[in-house]
Amino acid sequence: MSVAPIAVLIGAVLLAIGVLARAPTTVAFFASLAFGSTAIVSGGLNLLLYVPLAALLMVAAVFHRTFWRDLERVFRLHWTPFVVLTLLVYGVASAFILPRLFAGETTVFVPGRDAIIETALRPVAGNINQAAYFAFGIFAFFAVASQLARRGRFELLRIGFFAFAVANASLGMIDFVGKLSGAGDLLAPIRTASYSMLIEVQVEGFWRIAGGYSEASTFGGATIIALAFTFSYWRATSWRPALVVSVVLLMLLLLATSSTGYASLAILVTLLSLSYLWRLCAGGLNDRDLVTMLAGAIALALVLAVLIYTKDALRPVQQLVEETLINKSTSASADERFYWNAKSWKAFLDTFGLGVGLGSSRASSSVIAVLSQLGACGAFLILLLLAEMARPIPRPGLDPKERELAALCNSLRTTGFATMIPSAIAGGAADPGIVFFIALAGLVVGRVRLQQMRASERTTQEHPRWQRATRLDVPPTGGAVVAGMQTLS
Repeated sequence: MSVAPIAVLIGAVLLAIGVLARAPTTVAFFASLAFGSTAIVSGGLNLLLYVPLAALLMVAAVFHRTFWRDLERVFRLHWTPFVVLTLLVYGVASAFILPRLFAGETTVFVPGRDAIIETALRPVAGNINQAAYFAFGIFAFFAVASQLARRGRFELLRIGFFAFAVANASLGMIDFVGKLSGAGDLLAPIRTASYSMLIEVQVEGFWRIAGGYSEASTFGGATIIALAFTFSYWRATSWRPALVVSVVLLMLLLLATSSTGYASLAILVTLLSLSYLWRLCAGGLNDRDLVTMLAGAIALALVLAVLIYTKDALRPVQQLVEETLINKSTSASADERFYWNAKSWKAFLDTFGLGVGLGSSRASSSVIAVLSQLGACGAFLILLLLAEMARPIPRPGLDPKERELAALCNSLRTTGFATMIPSAIAGGAADPGIVFFIALAGLVVGRVRLQQMRASERTTQEHPRWQRATRLDVPPTGGAVVAGMQTLS
Protein backbone atom coordinates (compact mmCIF):
# COMPACT_ATOMS: atom_id res chain seq x y z
CA MET A 1 0.00 0.00 0.00
CA SER A 2 1.16 3.53 -0.74
CA VAL A 3 -0.07 7.08 -0.23
CA ALA A 4 -0.89 9.03 -3.40
CA PRO A 5 0.51 12.61 -3.17
CA ILE A 6 -1.93 13.87 -5.82
CA ALA A 7 -4.85 12.69 -3.67
CA VAL A 8 -3.43 14.50 -0.64
CA LEU A 9 -3.08 17.65 -2.74
CA ILE A 10 -6.67 17.41 -4.00
CA GLY A 11 -7.92 16.96 -0.44
CA ALA A 12 -5.98 20.06 0.67
CA VAL A 13 -7.38 22.11 -2.23
CA LEU A 14 -10.95 21.03 -1.42
CA LEU A 15 -10.46 21.98 2.22
CA ALA A 16 -9.12 25.39 1.15
CA ILE A 17 -12.16 25.95 -1.05
CA GLY A 18 -14.33 24.93 1.89
CA VAL A 19 -12.65 27.53 4.08
CA LEU A 20 -13.60 30.21 1.57
CA ALA A 21 -17.19 28.93 1.68
CA ARG A 22 -17.08 28.90 5.51
CA ALA A 23 -17.80 25.18 5.52
CA PRO A 24 -14.39 23.47 5.13
CA THR A 25 -15.17 19.87 6.07
CA THR A 26 -18.65 19.91 4.50
CA VAL A 27 -17.51 21.25 1.12
CA ALA A 28 -14.38 19.07 1.06
CA PHE A 29 -16.30 15.88 1.85
CA PHE A 30 -19.16 16.40 -0.61
CA ALA A 31 -16.87 17.55 -3.42
CA SER A 32 -14.59 14.53 -2.83
CA LEU A 33 -17.51 12.22 -3.65
CA ALA A 34 -17.01 13.18 -7.30
CA PHE A 35 -13.45 11.78 -7.20
CA GLY A 36 -14.58 8.16 -7.29
CA SER A 37 -11.34 6.85 -8.82
CA THR A 38 -9.02 8.81 -6.53
CA ALA A 39 -7.65 6.76 -3.64
CA ILE A 40 -5.54 8.44 -1.01
CA VAL A 41 -4.13 5.00 -0.16
CA SER A 42 -3.98 2.32 -2.87
CA GLY A 43 -2.61 -1.15 -3.30
CA GLY A 44 -4.11 -4.04 -1.37
CA LEU A 45 -6.63 -1.58 0.08
CA ASN A 46 -8.29 1.30 -1.76
CA LEU A 47 -8.99 4.13 0.68
CA LEU A 48 -10.96 6.57 -1.44
CA LEU A 49 -10.49 10.30 -0.97
CA TYR A 50 -13.92 10.88 0.57
CA VAL A 51 -13.24 8.53 3.51
CA PRO A 52 -10.70 10.65 5.47
CA LEU A 53 -12.65 13.82 4.66
CA ALA A 54 -15.88 12.23 5.91
CA ALA A 55 -13.95 11.16 9.00
CA LEU A 56 -12.95 14.80 9.59
CA LEU A 57 -16.61 15.79 9.33
CA MET A 58 -17.58 13.17 11.91
CA VAL A 59 -14.68 13.91 14.24
CA ALA A 60 -15.68 17.59 14.28
CA ALA A 61 -19.14 16.53 15.44
CA VAL A 62 -18.07 13.89 17.97
CA PHE A 63 -15.49 16.05 19.71
CA HIS A 64 -17.86 18.95 20.20
CA ARG A 65 -18.52 19.43 23.90
CA THR A 66 -22.30 19.02 23.47
CA PHE A 67 -22.21 15.99 21.15
CA TRP A 68 -23.77 13.46 23.51
CA ARG A 69 -26.49 15.90 24.49
CA ASP A 70 -27.11 16.63 20.81
CA LEU A 71 -27.24 12.91 20.06
CA GLU A 72 -29.83 12.48 22.80
CA ARG A 73 -31.89 15.20 21.14
CA VAL A 74 -31.72 13.33 17.84
CA PHE A 75 -33.18 10.21 19.42
CA ARG A 76 -35.96 12.29 20.96
CA LEU A 77 -37.00 13.73 17.61
CA HIS A 78 -38.45 10.67 15.96
CA TRP A 79 -38.34 6.89 15.72
CA THR A 80 -36.06 6.92 12.66
CA PRO A 81 -32.74 7.10 14.60
CA PHE A 82 -33.75 3.98 16.52
CA VAL A 83 -34.35 2.14 13.24
CA VAL A 84 -30.98 3.33 11.90
CA LEU A 85 -29.23 2.15 15.06
CA THR A 86 -30.99 -1.23 14.86
CA LEU A 87 -29.95 -1.53 11.23
CA LEU A 88 -26.34 -0.80 12.21
CA VAL A 89 -26.28 -3.49 14.88
CA TYR A 90 -28.06 -6.04 12.73
CA GLY A 91 -26.01 -5.35 9.59
CA VAL A 92 -22.62 -5.56 11.30
CA ALA A 93 -23.66 -8.62 13.32
CA SER A 94 -24.89 -10.36 10.17
CA ALA A 95 -21.50 -9.92 8.53
CA PHE A 96 -19.80 -11.96 11.26
CA ILE A 97 -22.51 -14.39 12.38
CA LEU A 98 -24.48 -15.50 9.32
CA PRO A 99 -21.54 -16.64 7.11
CA ARG A 100 -20.43 -18.92 9.94
CA LEU A 101 -23.92 -20.04 10.87
CA PHE A 102 -24.77 -21.13 7.31
CA ALA A 103 -21.25 -22.01 6.12
CA GLY A 104 -21.43 -24.47 3.24
CA GLU A 105 -25.24 -24.45 3.18
CA THR A 106 -25.54 -22.41 -0.02
CA THR A 107 -23.42 -20.89 -2.77
CA VAL A 108 -22.50 -17.23 -3.25
CA PHE A 109 -20.53 -15.04 -5.65
CA VAL A 110 -17.38 -13.34 -4.38
CA PRO A 111 -14.64 -11.35 -6.16
CA GLY A 112 -11.64 -13.44 -7.19
CA ARG A 113 -8.34 -12.32 -8.62
CA ASP A 114 -9.59 -11.84 -12.15
CA ALA A 115 -13.35 -12.47 -12.00
CA ILE A 116 -16.40 -13.04 -9.86
CA ILE A 117 -16.41 -16.69 -8.80
CA GLU A 118 -19.11 -18.95 -7.39
CA THR A 119 -18.20 -20.70 -4.16
CA ALA A 120 -19.70 -22.19 -1.03
CA LEU A 121 -20.70 -19.70 1.65
CA ARG A 122 -17.92 -18.92 4.08
CA PRO A 123 -16.47 -15.84 5.84
CA VAL A 124 -14.64 -13.58 3.36
CA ALA A 125 -12.81 -10.28 3.43
CA GLY A 126 -15.90 -8.61 2.00
CA ASN A 127 -17.67 -9.14 5.33
CA ILE A 128 -15.22 -6.82 7.06
CA ASN A 129 -14.95 -4.27 4.23
CA GLN A 130 -18.69 -3.95 3.61
CA ALA A 131 -19.50 -3.87 7.33
CA ALA A 132 -16.96 -1.06 7.80
CA TYR A 133 -18.40 1.08 4.98
CA PHE A 134 -21.94 0.32 6.16
CA ALA A 135 -21.14 1.45 9.70
CA PHE A 136 -19.27 4.47 8.33
CA GLY A 137 -22.38 5.69 6.50
CA ILE A 138 -24.57 5.26 9.59
CA PHE A 139 -22.04 7.09 11.77
CA ALA A 140 -22.28 9.94 9.26
CA PHE A 141 -26.06 9.91 9.76
CA PHE A 142 -25.71 10.50 13.50
CA ALA A 143 -22.89 13.04 13.10
CA VAL A 144 -24.87 15.17 10.63
CA ALA A 145 -28.14 14.82 12.55
CA SER A 146 -26.51 15.87 15.82
CA GLN A 147 -24.95 18.94 14.21
CA LEU A 148 -28.23 19.98 12.63
CA ALA A 149 -30.10 19.45 15.90
CA ARG A 150 -27.63 21.70 17.71
CA ARG A 151 -26.98 24.46 15.20
CA GLY A 152 -29.80 24.22 12.68
CA ARG A 153 -27.43 25.20 9.86
CA PHE A 154 -29.29 23.38 7.12
CA GLU A 155 -27.65 25.58 4.51
CA LEU A 156 -24.52 23.45 4.96
CA LEU A 157 -26.31 20.56 3.26
CA ARG A 158 -27.33 22.81 0.39
CA ILE A 159 -23.76 24.02 -0.01
CA GLY A 160 -22.43 20.48 0.28
CA PHE A 161 -24.69 18.91 -2.33
CA PHE A 162 -24.06 21.75 -4.76
CA ALA A 163 -20.32 21.29 -4.18
CA PHE A 164 -20.74 17.65 -5.17
CA ALA A 165 -22.83 18.55 -8.23
CA VAL A 166 -20.39 21.23 -9.44
CA ALA A 167 -17.36 19.00 -8.87
CA ASN A 168 -19.01 16.10 -10.70
CA ALA A 169 -20.02 18.34 -13.61
CA SER A 170 -16.56 19.90 -13.80
CA LEU A 171 -14.75 16.56 -13.92
CA GLY A 172 -17.24 15.29 -16.48
CA MET A 173 -16.62 18.32 -18.69
CA ILE A 174 -12.84 17.91 -18.43
CA ASP A 175 -13.14 14.24 -19.38
CA PHE A 176 -15.45 15.05 -22.30
CA VAL A 177 -13.25 17.85 -23.66
CA GLY A 178 -10.13 15.69 -23.41
CA LYS A 179 -11.65 12.84 -25.38
CA LEU A 180 -13.40 15.08 -27.91
CA SER A 181 -10.18 17.00 -28.62
CA GLY A 182 -8.10 13.85 -29.01
CA ALA A 183 -6.02 14.59 -25.91
CA GLY A 184 -7.12 11.35 -24.24
CA ASP A 185 -7.80 10.95 -20.55
CA LEU A 186 -6.90 14.30 -19.00
CA LEU A 187 -7.88 12.98 -15.56
CA ALA A 188 -5.44 10.06 -15.64
CA PRO A 189 -3.15 11.63 -12.97
CA ILE A 190 -5.93 11.61 -10.37
CA ARG A 191 -6.99 8.00 -11.02
CA THR A 192 -4.94 6.48 -8.21
CA ALA A 193 -7.28 3.68 -7.14
CA SER A 194 -6.26 0.15 -8.10
CA TYR A 195 -9.50 -0.49 -9.96
CA SER A 196 -10.00 -1.66 -13.53
CA MET A 197 -10.28 1.67 -15.32
CA LEU A 198 -12.73 1.45 -18.23
CA ILE A 199 -12.00 4.98 -19.37
CA GLU A 200 -11.02 5.31 -23.03
CA VAL A 201 -13.91 3.31 -24.46
CA GLN A 202 -16.21 4.09 -27.39
CA VAL A 203 -19.75 2.84 -28.05
CA GLU A 204 -21.02 3.22 -31.63
CA GLY A 205 -18.53 6.05 -32.19
CA PHE A 206 -19.45 7.90 -28.97
CA TRP A 207 -16.86 8.32 -26.22
CA ARG A 208 -17.96 7.03 -22.84
CA ILE A 209 -17.74 9.83 -20.24
CA ALA A 210 -16.47 8.66 -16.85
CA GLY A 211 -15.65 11.95 -15.14
CA GLY A 212 -13.81 11.34 -11.88
CA TYR A 213 -14.90 7.69 -11.70
CA SER A 214 -13.47 4.45 -13.02
CA GLU A 215 -16.21 3.81 -15.58
CA ALA A 216 -19.17 5.47 -17.26
CA SER A 217 -21.74 3.43 -15.32
CA THR A 218 -20.56 4.76 -11.95
CA PHE A 219 -20.40 8.29 -13.33
CA GLY A 220 -23.95 7.93 -14.63
CA GLY A 221 -25.21 6.84 -11.22
CA ALA A 222 -23.48 9.74 -9.45
CA THR A 223 -24.76 12.23 -12.03
CA ILE A 224 -28.32 11.04 -11.49
CA ILE A 225 -27.97 11.75 -7.76
CA ALA A 226 -26.53 15.23 -8.34
CA LEU A 227 -29.15 16.01 -10.99
CA ALA A 228 -31.98 14.93 -8.68
CA PHE A 229 -30.83 17.41 -6.03
CA THR A 230 -30.11 20.41 -8.27
CA PHE A 231 -33.27 20.06 -10.36
CA SER A 232 -35.50 19.56 -7.30
CA TYR A 233 -33.95 22.60 -5.67
CA TRP A 234 -34.49 24.74 -8.79
CA ARG A 235 -38.05 23.48 -9.09
CA ALA A 236 -38.74 24.63 -5.52
CA THR A 237 -36.83 27.92 -5.48
CA SER A 238 -36.29 29.16 -9.09
CA TRP A 239 -32.60 29.66 -8.26
CA ARG A 240 -31.01 30.03 -11.70
CA PRO A 241 -27.55 28.60 -10.86
CA ALA A 242 -29.31 25.37 -9.87
CA LEU A 243 -30.95 25.26 -13.31
CA VAL A 244 -27.62 25.85 -15.06
CA VAL A 245 -25.94 23.03 -13.14
CA SER A 246 -28.92 20.77 -13.84
CA VAL A 247 -28.70 21.37 -17.59
CA VAL A 248 -24.96 20.64 -17.61
CA LEU A 249 -25.47 17.45 -15.62
CA LEU A 250 -28.27 16.33 -17.93
CA MET A 251 -26.11 16.86 -21.02
CA LEU A 252 -23.22 14.93 -19.47
CA LEU A 253 -25.57 12.12 -18.51
CA LEU A 254 -26.80 11.84 -22.08
CA LEU A 255 -23.20 11.88 -23.38
CA ALA A 256 -21.97 9.30 -20.86
CA THR A 257 -23.41 6.32 -22.84
CA SER A 258 -24.20 4.58 -19.54
CA SER A 259 -27.08 2.10 -19.66
CA THR A 260 -27.50 2.51 -15.90
CA GLY A 261 -27.66 6.28 -16.31
CA TYR A 262 -30.18 6.08 -19.14
CA ALA A 263 -32.43 3.64 -17.31
CA SER A 264 -32.25 5.74 -14.13
CA LEU A 265 -33.07 8.90 -16.09
CA ALA A 266 -36.07 7.17 -17.67
CA ILE A 267 -37.37 6.25 -14.21
CA LEU A 268 -36.86 9.80 -12.91
CA VAL A 269 -38.58 11.32 -15.95
CA THR A 270 -41.51 8.94 -15.48
CA LEU A 271 -41.84 9.86 -11.82
CA LEU A 272 -41.54 13.56 -12.68
CA SER A 273 -44.25 13.24 -15.33
CA LEU A 274 -46.55 11.55 -12.83
CA SER A 275 -45.96 14.35 -10.32
CA TYR A 276 -46.76 16.93 -13.00
CA LEU A 277 -49.95 15.07 -13.86
CA TRP A 278 -50.93 14.96 -10.19
CA ARG A 279 -50.27 18.67 -9.73
CA LEU A 280 -52.11 19.48 -12.95
CA CYS A 281 -55.20 17.65 -11.68
CA ALA A 282 -54.87 19.51 -8.39
CA GLY A 283 -54.39 22.83 -10.17
CA GLY A 284 -51.01 23.43 -8.57
CA LEU A 285 -48.58 23.79 -11.50
CA ASN A 286 -46.15 26.68 -11.04
CA ASP A 287 -43.98 28.59 -13.50
CA ARG A 288 -41.04 26.16 -13.17
CA ASP A 289 -43.30 23.21 -13.94
CA LEU A 290 -44.63 24.96 -17.06
CA VAL A 291 -41.09 25.83 -18.19
CA THR A 292 -39.98 22.22 -17.78
CA MET A 293 -42.99 20.88 -19.67
CA LEU A 294 -42.47 23.45 -22.43
CA ALA A 295 -38.78 22.54 -22.74
CA GLY A 296 -39.68 18.86 -22.99
CA ALA A 297 -42.30 19.60 -25.66
CA ILE A 298 -39.82 21.69 -27.68
CA ALA A 299 -37.18 18.95 -27.47
CA LEU A 300 -39.68 16.35 -28.64
CA ALA A 301 -40.83 18.61 -31.49
CA LEU A 302 -37.22 19.13 -32.64
CA VAL A 303 -36.58 15.38 -32.66
CA LEU A 304 -39.73 14.76 -34.70
CA ALA A 305 -38.79 17.56 -37.11
CA VAL A 306 -35.35 16.05 -37.66
CA LEU A 307 -36.89 12.62 -38.27
CA ILE A 308 -39.32 14.08 -40.78
CA TYR A 309 -36.55 15.98 -42.57
CA THR A 310 -34.22 12.99 -42.83
CA LYS A 311 -34.74 9.53 -41.41
CA ASP A 312 -31.02 8.79 -41.12
CA ALA A 313 -30.07 11.94 -39.18
CA LEU A 314 -30.53 10.24 -35.82
CA ARG A 315 -29.14 6.89 -36.92
CA PRO A 316 -26.03 7.16 -34.67
CA VAL A 317 -28.23 7.99 -31.67
CA GLN A 318 -30.54 5.09 -32.50
CA GLN A 319 -27.57 2.73 -32.71
CA LEU A 320 -26.27 4.06 -29.38
CA VAL A 321 -29.61 3.42 -27.65
CA GLU A 322 -29.80 -0.05 -29.14
CA GLU A 323 -26.27 -0.87 -28.01
CA THR A 324 -26.55 0.53 -24.47
CA LEU A 325 -30.09 -0.55 -23.63
CA ILE A 326 -31.68 -3.03 -26.00
CA ASN A 327 -28.73 -5.21 -27.04
CA LYS A 328 -27.16 -5.09 -23.60
CA SER A 329 -30.23 -6.70 -22.05
CA THR A 330 -29.66 -9.78 -24.23
CA SER A 331 -25.87 -9.91 -23.92
CA ALA A 332 -23.75 -12.54 -22.20
CA SER A 333 -23.04 -10.02 -19.43
CA ALA A 334 -26.78 -9.61 -18.82
CA ASP A 335 -27.20 -13.39 -18.65
CA GLU A 336 -24.36 -13.58 -16.13
CA ARG A 337 -25.87 -10.87 -13.96
CA PHE A 338 -29.27 -12.53 -14.10
CA TYR A 339 -27.60 -15.71 -12.88
CA TRP A 340 -26.04 -13.79 -9.97
CA ASN A 341 -29.47 -12.55 -8.94
CA ALA A 342 -31.05 -15.99 -9.29
CA LYS A 343 -28.39 -17.60 -7.09
CA SER A 344 -28.61 -14.74 -4.58
CA TRP A 345 -32.37 -15.28 -4.32
CA LYS A 346 -31.74 -18.99 -3.78
CA ALA A 347 -29.28 -18.12 -1.02
CA PHE A 348 -32.04 -16.08 0.65
CA LEU A 349 -34.32 -19.13 0.55
CA ASP A 350 -31.56 -21.53 1.65
CA THR A 351 -30.95 -19.44 4.78
CA PHE A 352 -34.67 -19.39 5.68
CA GLY A 353 -34.91 -15.66 4.95
CA LEU A 354 -32.10 -14.68 7.34
CA GLY A 355 -29.55 -13.93 4.62
CA VAL A 356 -25.90 -14.83 4.15
CA GLY A 357 -24.52 -11.75 5.91
CA LEU A 358 -23.41 -8.30 4.81
CA GLY A 359 -20.62 -8.53 2.22
CA SER A 360 -20.84 -12.31 1.79
CA SER A 361 -22.05 -12.27 -1.80
CA ARG A 362 -22.50 -10.17 -4.88
CA ALA A 363 -25.68 -9.59 -6.84
CA SER A 364 -26.61 -7.38 -9.78
CA SER A 365 -29.32 -5.40 -8.01
CA SER A 366 -29.32 -3.86 -4.57
CA VAL A 367 -32.87 -5.12 -4.05
CA ILE A 368 -31.69 -8.72 -4.39
CA ALA A 369 -28.49 -7.93 -2.50
CA VAL A 370 -30.45 -6.64 0.52
CA LEU A 371 -32.60 -9.77 0.63
CA SER A 372 -29.72 -12.20 0.11
CA GLN A 373 -27.32 -10.50 2.55
CA LEU A 374 -29.49 -8.86 5.21
CA GLY A 375 -32.50 -11.13 4.89
CA ALA A 376 -36.12 -10.25 5.54
CA CYS A 377 -35.30 -8.42 8.77
CA GLY A 378 -32.75 -6.10 7.17
CA ALA A 379 -35.04 -5.48 4.19
CA PHE A 380 -37.86 -4.53 6.57
CA LEU A 381 -35.65 -2.00 8.38
CA ILE A 382 -34.60 -0.38 5.11
CA LEU A 383 -38.23 -0.24 3.97
CA LEU A 384 -39.06 1.62 7.18
CA LEU A 385 -36.40 4.22 6.33
CA LEU A 386 -37.77 4.56 2.79
CA ALA A 387 -41.28 4.98 4.18
CA GLU A 388 -40.06 7.78 6.44
CA MET A 389 -38.32 9.40 3.48
CA ALA A 390 -41.53 9.22 1.45
CA ARG A 391 -43.62 11.09 4.03
CA PRO A 392 -44.90 14.45 2.77
CA ILE A 393 -42.99 17.60 3.65
CA PRO A 394 -45.02 20.07 5.74
CA ARG A 395 -46.24 23.03 3.72
CA PRO A 396 -44.21 26.16 4.49
CA GLY A 397 -45.76 29.47 5.43
CA LEU A 398 -44.80 32.89 4.13
CA ASP A 399 -41.56 33.04 6.09
CA PRO A 400 -38.61 32.86 3.62
CA LYS A 401 -36.68 30.65 6.04
CA GLU A 402 -39.56 28.16 6.07
CA ARG A 403 -39.71 28.13 2.29
CA GLU A 404 -35.96 27.59 2.01
CA LEU A 405 -36.02 24.73 4.51
CA ALA A 406 -39.01 23.11 2.76
CA ALA A 407 -37.20 23.36 -0.59
CA LEU A 408 -34.12 21.73 0.92
CA CYS A 409 -36.18 18.93 2.49
CA ASN A 410 -37.88 18.21 -0.82
CA SER A 411 -34.50 18.12 -2.54
CA LEU A 412 -33.08 15.78 0.09
CA ARG A 413 -36.05 13.46 -0.25
CA THR A 414 -35.65 13.29 -4.03
CA THR A 415 -31.92 12.76 -3.65
CA GLY A 416 -32.39 9.96 -1.14
CA PHE A 417 -34.63 8.05 -3.54
CA ALA A 418 -32.31 8.85 -6.45
CA THR A 419 -29.44 7.09 -4.67
CA MET A 420 -31.50 3.89 -4.69
CA ILE A 421 -32.39 3.88 -8.40
CA PRO A 422 -28.95 3.17 -10.00
CA SER A 423 -28.12 0.60 -7.33
CA ALA A 424 -31.46 -1.14 -7.83
CA ILE A 425 -30.69 -1.39 -11.55
CA ALA A 426 -27.07 -2.51 -11.43
CA GLY A 427 -25.76 -2.34 -7.85
CA GLY A 428 -24.19 -5.32 -6.16
CA ALA A 429 -24.16 -4.20 -2.53
CA ALA A 430 -26.79 -4.08 0.21
CA ASP A 431 -25.41 -0.83 1.66
CA PRO A 432 -27.60 2.18 0.70
CA GLY A 433 -24.49 4.36 0.89
CA ILE A 434 -23.30 7.36 2.86
CA VAL A 435 -25.18 9.88 0.66
CA PHE A 436 -28.47 8.13 1.42
CA PHE A 437 -27.88 8.27 5.17
CA ILE A 438 -26.82 11.93 5.10
CA ALA A 439 -29.89 12.88 3.05
CA LEU A 440 -32.04 10.94 5.52
CA ALA A 441 -30.46 12.74 8.49
CA GLY A 442 -31.11 16.15 6.97
CA LEU A 443 -34.66 15.18 6.05
CA VAL A 444 -35.59 13.83 9.51
CA VAL A 445 -34.24 16.82 11.43
CA GLY A 446 -35.37 19.32 8.79
CA ARG A 447 -38.94 18.03 8.80
CA VAL A 448 -39.13 18.43 12.59
CA ARG A 449 -37.62 21.90 12.42
CA LEU A 450 -40.12 22.92 9.74
CA GLN A 451 -43.03 21.67 11.84
CA GLN A 452 -41.71 23.66 14.77
CA MET A 453 -41.45 26.82 12.67
CA ARG A 454 -45.00 26.36 11.38
CA ALA A 455 -46.37 25.84 14.90
CA SER A 456 -44.55 28.92 16.17
CA GLU A 457 -45.87 31.00 13.28
CA ARG A 458 -49.45 29.87 13.93
CA THR A 459 -49.09 30.68 17.62
CA THR A 460 -47.80 34.16 16.79
CA GLN A 461 -50.64 34.78 14.33
CA GLU A 462 -53.29 33.64 16.81
CA HIS A 463 -51.76 35.61 19.70
CA PRO A 464 -49.97 38.64 18.24
CA ARG A 465 -48.88 39.90 21.64
CA TRP A 466 -47.11 36.68 22.47
CA GLN A 467 -43.46 36.42 21.64
CA ARG A 468 -42.41 33.64 19.31
CA ALA A 469 -42.32 30.46 21.36
CA THR A 470 -38.96 28.88 22.04
CA ARG A 471 -40.31 25.58 23.39
CA LEU A 472 -43.20 23.44 22.33
CA ASP A 473 -44.90 20.78 24.40
CA VAL A 474 -46.62 18.85 21.63
CA PRO A 475 -44.54 16.33 19.63
CA PRO A 476 -44.23 17.38 15.98
CA THR A 477 -44.14 13.95 14.44
CA GLY A 478 -46.70 12.21 16.59
CA GLY A 479 -46.16 9.05 18.57
CA ALA A 480 -42.39 9.22 18.91
CA VAL A 481 -41.60 11.43 21.89
CA VAL A 482 -43.06 14.39 23.74
CA ALA A 483 -39.98 16.59 23.85
CA GLY A 484 -39.17 16.55 20.15
CA MET A 485 -39.72 20.18 19.32
CA GLN A 486 -37.86 21.49 22.33
CA THR A 487 -34.61 20.17 21.00
CA LEU A 488 -34.38 22.35 17.90
CA SER A 489 -35.29 25.63 19.55
